[in-house]
Amino acid sequence: MNETGVLRTVDVSSSDKFQADCFDSDSLGVVERIQDHGFSAYFVGGCVRDHYLGKSPNDYDVVSNATLRQIRRMFRNSRIIGRRHRLIHVYFGHSKKVVEVSSFLSPPEDETESVGTEESDACRRDFSINGLFYDPSSQRVIDRVGGVEDLDSRLIRSIGDPWDKFEEDPVRIIRGIRYASILGFDFEENTWDAMEGMWESVGLANKRRMQEELFKFLYAPRTDVSFETLDELGIFELLFPQVSFLLSDPRFRAITLRTLSLMDKLSVEELSQGFVLAVFMLPLLESIEDIGEGSLASERNHLRDILYDTFAPLSRTYSLSRKSRFKVRLLLDMQLGFLRGPDGKQKRILRIDEFAEGLQLFSMYCQVHGLGSEMPKRWADLYRESCF
Repeated sequence: MNETGVLRTVDVSSSDKFQADCFDSDSLGVVERIQDHGFSAYFVGGCVRDHYLGKSPNDYDVVSNATLRQIRRMFRNSRIIGRRHRLIHVYFGHSKKVVEVSSFLSPPEDETESVGTEESDACRRDFSINGLFYDPSSQRVIDRVGGVEDLDSRLIRSIGDPWDKFEEDPVRIIRGIRYASILGFDFEENTWDAMEGMWESVGLANKRRMQEELFKFLYAPRTDVSFETLDELGIFELLFPQVSFLLSDPRFRAITLRTLSLMDKLSVEELSQGFVLAVFMLPLLESIEDIGEGSLASERNHLRDILYDTFAPLSRTYSLSRKSRFKVRLLLDMQLGFLRGPDGKQKRILRIDEFAEGLQLFSMYCQVHGLGSEMPKRWADLYRESCF
């Protein structure tokens, strides 16, 4: 393994993954403007990792040896944000894009310094695969933390002592699980040992931050794999005690994991928070015996009681919006009508604004339960007819 702090540069000028036209032009312009003013500026973190792996980054982060005030003066379309960890947002109105720019992080024992160095910044980051810099002017990846070697070995490795890193910020355990699941990587042994030893500290994390992590899980690929790892470590029950049975009870586990796996087939960028939460809660319908065959009013009352005991406390814990809470209840309630077929009073579902989302959820329910596509298709055909 390349030791932390030892400089390694990788020439990627001949790699198709790092050609200029592969990068977001606005973000590339930010780096070039800072460099034109005589400062160092690099792409950093996940965008470098993703380019190295041949993936398209969701966003681009930039880091520089310039101070925030100096960077702010270079971009009229920017402002300084944050309190404890301040950085610059550069706004591009034509695309509603935001490029995040920060100064090099200084060592933790020297927080009085506004700007650190390449080495101090890299060592402050969470995992080696996120500690890489890329300089587009020289077309070189700058590695001071062994990140290139770990990318090649498909390993998630903490930068520095993982026990210290996770004590400093337990949310890093959650992020590590998400990265491993999305990328299909394994954990380096010492990193995994620390996660096993410190998993309970995740419960001390700020709930607002954990709300963000919950949605990152639900919008990311391979959510089912992430949740399996959370369950293996005991974190799933720690974070979601009211619905822990979704993975601990064999009656629910297979249904839950299968349902979550179907999210990978959807264009998640277009999905509302209420919908992805409803996918998470969809296996709760297994609690209703002979669903779709008994009294609709009775099933609705049962569902209401189930959500009161499970989803309601989870919503309070993670401060979920009223809009999301309403949509979860509505979409799950709609499933009771969909199951009865497009006959009689159930046709009222067609007039609900959230019909498309409800039908998408019903299609997932039918796939998980082997019910085929005939009934969702009947509902879809009826909806199209009703629009004319």
